[in-house]
Amino acid sequence: MGFTNSAPFNPVVTSTIRSFRRAYPDVDLTLEEASTSRLLAGLREGERDAVFLRPDEGEDDLQFRRLSNEPMLVVLPASHPVAKSTEIDLIRLKGDPLILTPRGSAWVDTVIAACRRAGFEPTLGQSAPQISSVVSLVAAELGFSLVPASMRQLHVTGVTYREVKGIAPIVRLALAFRRGETSKIVRNFIAQAVA
Repeated sequence: MGFTNSAPFNPVVTSTIRSFRRAYPDVDLTLEEASTSRLLAGLREGERDAVFLRPDEGEDDLQFRRLSNEPMLVVLPASHPVAKSTEIDLIRLKGDPLILTPRGSAWVDTVIAACRRAGFEPTLGQSAPQISSVVSLVAAELGFSLVPASMRQLHVTGVTYREVKGIAPIVRLALAFRRGETSKIVRNFIAQAVA
């Protein structure tokens, strides 16, 4: 099984793994964290049986089972002038550097689209290798970002998580697997995920 860096913060992932291990204790479940593109390549090449990720649109050779739709939160330095607000209008962050991971994930596209809907083209700042690193760079006061709400569990000194004013952008979490998967073990894992 594989998962993206932000996936395990969503309780659906941990509860699926926990319930599968309890129901099938004799199955050797190996987990690997990787980028979305690497997870999808591993799935196609048969190196992984299923992966938790934040997908773009569907792919012909793969199936995606949506597990959750998660609102996004603004993560910004605790010292930021708007950090005291309970909700942040994204336009108030116009001109501040936006910290993201390299392009290639639905999360990055969703964040950029949210800034554009708010009325500004984001100024891309420092790039981080993974979403948890984004939060650390925010703590270093290098900029702000938007993260799935479940990332609020990541307690990093110097950051504040705030709701987006108005309609918050949504990021999906899904379980991907090969179309027509016949492995009973994989089918049981999928059943645990969607239960």
